Amino acid sequence: LVVSSYYRNPLSFTDAAMGAARGALKRIDALRTKLDGVLEDGGFISEDGVVDGVIAPVVTEQLEKFDRAIADDLAMPRAAACLFAVLKAAEGEFKRFAKETKNAEKDGDSAVTVEPLDLAGLATVNHALLKMDEVFGLFYEVPSPMKDDS
Repeated sequence: LVVSSYYRNPLSFTDAAMGAARGALKRIDALRTKLDGVLEDGGFISEDGVVDGVIAPVVTEQLEKFDRAIADDLAMPRAAACLFAVLKAAEGEFKRFAKETKNAEKDGDSAVTVEPLDLAGLATVNHALLKMDEVFGLFYEVPSPMKDDS
């Protein structure tokens, strides 16, 4: 909620705003889980080991816009829009791959080739999310309560 608000304006602290913030955080967490899964095990690389970064230019552009928004008097709503544009690009890549895979399996045609996941682009997404998180502070581990030794 605070991340999407301009610091000079009052917060719109309502149940609807909190629900939207909760949904946005779940969306971010779900994407990070998917990214961790595909980037960690190095799956979905083409036979020749080369994957063109199709979504990388979009992500790079959004990261540049993010930097400009932060430099422009902490324009957090614009910065958050950049974050969600990066999320949308990554989600689109996962959806494209799932749809092509499903269609190839449904057709049962081994001649149908499924374009592999854009791992270079998804790695760029992961990098951009971590850079943006340096400002947003969304990706943190909740510390366990300390035990009192007395």
